[in-house]
Amino acid sequence: MRAAVWLLLAWPSVAGAEPSLRLLAVDPSACARDGVVKVELEELELEGEVRDFPANTFRLVLDELTLGQEAVHAQTLAQSEVPLSIAVVLQADLTYRPDFERLTQLTRTFLRALPARTQVGVWTYGDAVIARAQGTTPDLAADSIAQIFAVDRVGSSALQAWQQAFTALRAAPGRRFLITVADGKNEAPDRAAIRAFGDQLAAAGILFHPLAYSPADDREPMLHLGELAKRSGGTFRLGTSLSDLEAQLANLSAQLERRWILSFLVPDRCAQPHQLQVGHGALRSEPRPLPAVVPPPPPVGIYVGVGVGVLALGAVGFLVHRRRRMG
Repeated sequence: MRAAVWLLLAWPSVAGAEPSLRLLAVDPSACARDGVVKVELEELELEGEVRDFPANTFRLVLDELTLGQEAVHAQTLAQSEVPLSIAVVLQADLTYRPDFERLTQLTRTFLRALPARTQVGVWTYGDAVIARAQGTTPDLAADSIAQIFAVDRVGSSALQAWQQAFTALRAAPGRRFLITVADGKNEAPDRAAIRAFGDQLAAAGILFHPLAYSPADDREPMLHLGELAKRSGGTFRLGTSLSDLEAQLANLSAQLERRWILSFLVPDRCAQPHQLQVGHGALRSEPRPLPAVVPPPPPVGIYVGVGVGVLALGAVGFLVHRRRRMG
């Protein structure tokens, strides 16, 4: 059974899987005031390759009815000013030692391509977990792993390293991602602990994006990586070689950069609750509840202005009436 599950995970094209349209966030805070709901989404092949389509090809779907108008505002996550926080965890043990110099080069290239506003932390694990950088810039994070080496022992603390990175990310601002390059092996492969950690990631809104790589092509431990990606809403990627891993890192960079932030008009200004989806051609995202939003009360100044206006009209009316009686 485990082998069958792994076949679906590692070679999704064999299963004939279709692309997915993933709805990552819904913000109705301006709906009652402006009639606008903001959504964040991405469209991916199951292998993790980004399907890059223009914003005007996406449509809002309310209660299974596709609305005709395109987004009134669109930008990518890279173009926006939304804060980004990323933790990178690298395996640095005997298993990775022959390839480690190249792995750090690839990771440094990935880090330097991140938007400058990104806060980055880097951890490595071999015989111990080491925090190389925390809450720093992409360039300084890349520099922190420029002169490090893998230990000559088999690592045993993958889950501990991920948990340390998670603790740092939990207090970080904006959109948060935990990225790891690892083979998935852990000292005690406790599936219950892996599931519990995946649920922690999901509850905190932190996406786990693993890049699975095993020089020995030992794929069964990668099930842990797939489990965490699935439970957190992240994306599992498999690198079968160093060149393939380089391509997967480029795909991950594109996924972070091209995540769409779209604003759509809602006809009733969220006066009633709806089921919200985003559609693109025949694809639809999973439904999300769009709750009814109570319109905010008018500012106090409006009431004061109306009151003063009523008093002024009353005074004018009184004076006119008095003059007529005296005349």
